[in-house]
Amino acid sequence: MTARIRRVGVRARPLEGTSTTLHVVWRTNDGNPLVERFRSVLITLATSDPAGSVD
Repeated sequence: MTARIRRVGVRARPLEGTSTTLHVVWRTNDGNPLVERFRSVLITLATSDPAGSVD
């Protein structure tokens, strides 16, 4: 995922022995398709191999 966000002089590197917790809150009756897409992306990222997303 970080490969899509190109910044000159910036490189994504894995940090061994670290972890991050992200809490996301949304309204259950929110019909905004952007909310569902955002949730879908987060779920995909959370279940993917983090080592595979680093350049």
